[in-house]
Amino acid sequence: MKKQSYFMMLLLAICSLYVQAQTTDGVLKGLIADSTSKKPIEMATVLVLSQGVEVANTFTLDDGQYSISALKPGKYTVKVFKGGYGTKVMEQVMVSTSRITFQDFYLPQGIDLPTISVTYLPPVIEKDDIMTARRIDATEIRKSVLRDVKDFARLSTGAVQKREGGEINFRGSRGNGTHYIVDGIRMDEGFSMPRSAIAELVVITGGVPAMYGDATGGIIVITTKGFFGSGAQ
Repeated sequence: MKKQSYFMMLLLAICSLYVQAQTTDGVLKGLIADSTSKKPIEMATVLVLSQGVEVANTFTLDDGQYSISALKPGKYTVKVFKGGYGTKVMEQVMVSTSRITFQDFYLPQGIDLPTISVTYLPPVIEKDDIMTARRIDATEIRKSVLRDVKDFARLSTGAVQKREGGEINFRGSRGNGTHYIVDGIRMDEGFSMPRSAIAELVVITGGVPAMYGDATGGIIVITTKGFFGSGAQ
């Protein structure tokens, strides 16, 4: 009986670590269609590459839709093609923490067409923007005079910090209601990290996704440069 109990506890611990490891993943999805008729293209191939290496792939469904999950936050190259159509490549597609990046592709009909290469431009409004969050990238962090993670978090709406470097309170909650997630792993409130190691910092103050559990305050999600897909600048 004790062995069974120990086994169940071990299994639950492993599952908990696995779930935590998924919390920073992003999703890429969208529509592949004919550039002229706008009709969906079934069974088109979608490749996701990081620094020239394929990291994921999928095919479109009969409605032309595709979806690729479990992508680390970062910038990717996305290549789309199908026989009888031209190939399209999009560079610098940004996949963010706990977000869905929507990107449609329209392919021209024909054979022996040159590959069309374009650069990704982030949308003004995110389609899946159901949570209140502030995103701070490595460039903004590098240019800022602030040095502590908590000091960056205090810039978000609803955040209160009584003193520099002190604990952060969100929407009236206590300091221990704030959760810190680093590369998918929950950290203690007292942890420290050099700002030069941060690729992206996301401060979630409302509409907290269920994956983050029982947070009563805010969530500070940090993705380090070593974890960031294809490397952060």
